[in-house]
Amino acid sequence: MNLFCIRFLFLVLSMTLWAAARAESPTVQAWFDALKKDDVWTLSSMQMKGVSTNLADDDGNTALHGAIALGKLDTLKWLLNQPDIAINQRNNANETALMFAAIRCDHAAAKALIERGAAINHTGWAPLHYAASCKASNATDLVHLMLEHHAYIDAESPNGSTPLMLAAQYGRFETVRLLVKAGADVAIRNQRDLNAVDFAGLRDSPDVKQYLHGALLDKKRLKKGTW
Repeated sequence: MNLFCIRFLFLVLSMTLWAAARAESPTVQAWFDALKKDDVWTLSSMQMKGVSTNLADDDGNTALHGAIALGKLDTLKWLLNQPDIAINQRNNANETALMFAAIRCDHAAAKALIERGAAINHTGWAPLHYAASCKASNATDLVHLMLEHHAYIDAESPNGSTPLMLAAQYGRFETVRLLVKAGADVAIRNQRDLNAVDFAGLRDSPDVKQYLHGALLDKKRLKKGTW
């Protein structure tokens, strides 16, 4: 299980057990209880009484984060139609709702968020990092969606790792190939002096390592000039 799957399972667990683990205000508790029940009527009623659509729990997660993490489709649709929704609000881990959708490999939610104005590019971990690590069958569609909307293909995480590096270690071979063909730089090294080929060596997939090694050799040949 890769670290992004673990991260997602932690998020779901924390949202599910939230009421028992925290002594938050009655308003916050009622808000997130309604979210867990996908109870749009209660959420709407609370909103009309002055509760912020962007109310967050102690971890900084909003109902938008939670609706994606828990797969509450009615709540998600309602939230995205609210004019005051803070589409790019981050939780305490600096994660946006789009990053949650990417962790969950949820193409439909990601598309809806992007159409609503979710930011694809920002400093630190970016949605493309998370999407590149997905092993779900729709992973390449999710990555392609982000690239179509101008995701920076060589975005660097806080330690300088790129989406291609994460795809090489955690993601699907098809994702690796898509990123390389779309122009991802195979030669970039992170702060640990590792490139995508090195990341591929951390997984039991010689095909990925061989493919990236070949792409790196091609890049070196082109750099030297062959014409």
